[in-house]
Amino acid sequence: MLRQLLRYRASLVRVQTGIKNRIHAILAKNNITHDFSDLFGKQGKNFLSSLSLPEIYRIALDGYLSVLDELEQQIKVATKMVVVLAKDDEDARLLITIPGIDYYSALLIKSKIGDVNRFPSAKQLCSYSGLVPSTYSSGNTTFHGHITKQGSRWLRWILAEAIGHCVKKPGHLKEFYWKLARRKGEKIAKVAIERKLLEWIYHMLKENIRGDGEDS
Repeated sequence: MLRQLLRYRASLVRVQTGIKNRIHAILAKNNITHDFSDLFGKQGKNFLSSLSLPEIYRIALDGYLSVLDELEQQIKVATKMVVVLAKDDEDARLLITIPGIDYYSALLIKSKIGDVNRFPSAKQLCSYSGLVPSTYSSGNTTFHGHITKQGSRWLRWILAEAIGHCVKKPGHLKEFYWKLARRKGEKIAKVAIERKLLEWIYHMLKENIRGDGEDS
C-alpha cells in the first residue's frame, strides 16, 4: 500500500510536468517570453490567464491551467498522507536529516531499500540499484563502461531527484559534486554523487546515524 501511494503521487507529478511542458510549447509557438522564475506560481498563472491568444490556443491554455489546479490539489492530498507515514517511520526520520531529502524522497528510498541489513555492504546496495559501472574483459584487460542500470529504476530516479537539491545546499555532497564536475564533467559527477549518497544512506540506516552526523 505504501509503494502504491508513492507511485500514485509520482504519477501525478509526471502528469503535472507534462502539462507544464505543453503550456511552455504554447508560449513558444506564439513567440511569448516572460521573466517569471516560477511561471506556475500565483503571479505567473495570472500572467498566463491574461494573455491574448488565438482562440484555439486560449482554449487549450485555459484547459491546461484548470487541469494543473486540480493536479496540485490531488498532489497536496497525497503529500499529506506521505508526511504522516514518514513521521511514523524511524528510517524515514533519519533520511530527512540529509540536506535535500524530503518526506517523500525518504519514504520512497526506504521502501525501495527495504531492510538495509539484507545488503552486506554499501557496494552491494549500489550494485542492487544499478549504480555501479558495467565491466567486461578482453584478454588480460578489464574495461569499465556505463552504469548497469539494473535493479530498481525508482530508486535511481529518486536519488537523481534528491541530488538536484543536495548539490544546492552547503555540505559535503555539494563540495564533492562540484570538485568532481570540474575534473570530469557534470554527467559523470551526477552518477558519482548518486552512488555517494546511496553509500551514505546505507551507513546511516545501518548505524542509526543522522545526516548531520549525530546519533539518532
